[in-house]
Amino acid sequence: MRSGTPAANRTGELEHALGDRNLIFHNWLDHPSYDRFWQKLIPYKEQFRRVKIPVLATTGYYAGGEVGTLYYFTEHYRADPHANHTLLIGPYDDGSMQHGAPANLQGYPVDQSALLDLRELRYQWFDYIFKGADKPALLQDRVNYQVMGSNEWQHAPSVEAMGRGTLKFYLDAAAPEGDASKGDAHRLALRKASDSTFVQHNVNLADRADAALPSGGILSRSLQTRNAVVFVSDPLKHGQQLQRPVLRQARLHDQQDGRGPHSGHLRAAAQRRLPAAIRSGLRVSRQLCA
Repeated sequence: MRSGTPAANRTGELEHALGDRNLIFHNWLDHPSYDRFWQKLIPYKEQFRRVKIPVLATTGYYAGGEVGTLYYFTEHYRADPHANHTLLIGPYDDGSMQHGAPANLQGYPVDQSALLDLRELRYQWFDYIFKGADKPALLQDRVNYQVMGSNEWQHAPSVEAMGRGTLKFYLDAAAPEGDASKGDAHRLALRKASDSTFVQHNVNLADRADAALPSGGILSRSLQTRNAVVFVSDPLKHGQQLQRPVLRQARLHDQQDGRGPHSGHLRAAAQRRLPAAIRSGLRVSRQLCA
C-alpha cells in the first residue's frame, strides 16, 4: 500500500491484495463501528443472561485467543452475577492449549506447577459436570491463575479480586537518580511531582523502520526504546506480585547496572493480565511507545 494514495484507492488495493476481490474483507470495511453486523456474531450485553450452561474457559497469557476468553468471562458475569463460568489461565500460548504445556515457552522456563495436562483437566471437569465426579482440585474458585515465577496457583472470585493491593507510580520528567540515569530515561516516582513539567516526544511518522513486530521472547535483557519514552523507578525494596487487570505484557529485564547482579527493569505496556512474582532489588520501567 503506497503512502499518499487516496483512501478509496488504498482500500481497493487491499481488497485485491490476494488476487480476486475479497468479499468478506469488503463486508468488514462496510461496518467500521460495532453495529448489528458485529453484535450478532457473538453474545452481546444482556444476551449473556441466556447462557445458562456451565462453562470452563482455559487460556494463556500469551495465547492469541486470551482477549476473547476474558471478554466472554467478564461479560457473562457482568450480565449474570450467578453464572457458572470458571476460568483457568497460566503461562501458555495457543500451542499449549492444543498440545499441552511446554517446559520452555519462548525462552521462559515454565514453573513445574504450570506443566499441566490441560486436555485431561478438561475431561475431569466434564466428569464433574456430567457424571457427578469430584471437581478438579485446581479449580477452586471462578478465577484460577498461575503466578509466573512463584511455582504456585492462586484463586480468586473475580478478575478484579486477583490483586492484593496497589503500588502507584507517577510519571516525572526528572531523570532517575543514581546509575539508572543512563540514556534519556525519566523518573517513575512514588510521589506526584509538584510542578507541571512535561516530556516532549517527537516522532517522524515518515520513518516507520520500527514497524516490524519486536522479536525476542518472554524474557529479554533490553528494552526497545526507539520512538519511546522510558520512565524508571528506584529499585523495589520488597518482592512484589504483579497482577494488573489491564496489563498487556510484562517482561523482566536483568542487566548489570551497578546495583548488584540481580537489578533490572520491569517493562509494562497496557491491556493484558499477567500475574508474576517480582523479586526485590528490581526497578519498574514504564515504556510509552508512539
